[in-house]
Amino acid sequence: MPSLLSSLTEDTLIDIFALLAIPDVLRIRSTCKTLNLLTRDKLLWIRLLRAVAVDENVPLPLHRKSIDSLDASQIEALTLRALHLAQDWARGIVQPRSIVRLDLPRCITWVRVVSARWLLVASSDAYVSSLICWDINAVFKGSNEPTAECFFSGPIKTGEIEMQTDGLVVALAVESRYE
Repeated sequence: MPSLLSSLTEDTLIDIFALLAIPDVLRIRSTCKTLNLLTRDKLLWIRLLRAVAVDENVPLPLHRKSIDSLDASQIEALTLRALHLAQDWARGIVQPRSIVRLDLPRCITWVRVVSARWLLVASSDAYVSSLICWDINAVFKGSNEPTAECFFSGPIKTGEIEMQTDGLVVALAVESRYE
C-alpha cells in the first residue's frame, strides 16, 4: 500500500471508499492485497447498497433474512445487480417480460408493488374507492381474480406502505365526502 494511504486507518479508508462510485471501488481492489481486502468489507457494501437504493431509486428485493445477516459477497452481488438494473433502466434497456390487462371500473389513483409479489391498486371516482390486492404470481399464471378488495366511502388520494416482520401496514388518505 502506498505510504500516504498507509497512514489512514482502515475505518477511514472504508469511509472514503463508501463515497466512491462502485466501479471505482472495484478498480481499487486490483491495486494491492490490503486494499483488496478492505474493498470486500461487509459494512462498506451495505453502505454502497443503501446509496444505490437511495441515489438511483432502485427497489431492492426483500429477503427472508435481513441485509445484515448476509455475508459481504452476497451484499456485494446484490449491490451490483441493483446498480446494473439502474443503469439498464436509465438506458431504456429494461423491458417488461409480459403485459397483463386488469380492467377497473374507476380511475386508478395509487399503485404499489410490494416485495415483487403483491400489486396494490387504489381506484376511485367521486363517491367511492376500492383498494385491490393481486398476487402477481397468480396473475401471470392466468388468474385475474384479486386476492383481496375493500371499499371506502370517498376517493383515495394517496397512501403509504410499511413492511414489518409480521406483515404489511397500509395507510391511506381518503377524502371525506362531507365538508
